[in-house]
Amino acid sequence: MKNENSRLHRSEKEAHKTYSNTATQNELIDAFNILLEAERAGTRVAISTGKDVQSDDLKQFLGSLKRDEAHWCDMLTRNIEKLDGIASLHCGDFYDKAMAINDVLERLTFLNRGQDWVVRKLDDLMPHVADADLHADLQKMRHSHIVNIAETTRIIEAAR
Repeated sequence: MKNENSRLHRSEKEAHKTYSNTATQNELIDAFNILLEAERAGTRVAISTGKDVQSDDLKQFLGSLKRDEAHWCDMLTRNIEKLDGIASLHCGDFYDKAMAINDVLERLTFLNRGQDWVVRKLDDLMPHVADADLHADLQKMRHSHIVNIAETTRIIEAAR
């Protein structure tokens, strides 16, 4: 919980900074496509892992995670299109790496590292996003990933 609060506090400070080195339209499109491919991979991992588990609680969690990841795919696609970009149709290689892990708890641990990677990418990107609505979308995405990390960690610890 302490790590989650420190991340939230750091992000609030970032949001109040004067935007310097504002990202160009093409830089935003490129960054969003990288995130989109990662979110698409996370969605597919949640779907595939849901087929590998017996626990109803874990299936429900993975369904919720899938919906969340798909929501961020939609948000990123919408914003790429707003920027007159073309959304990538690719799935990040994270999917293949995750699915190569047979143990579900180890796969969830790997998934958490992917969620944390997204948070770090958003931390790097948000100070360069001047558009308030877009910044708010990215902040919500970031917060959602922090919540998912905490919930996944709770599930892993409870299962062990």
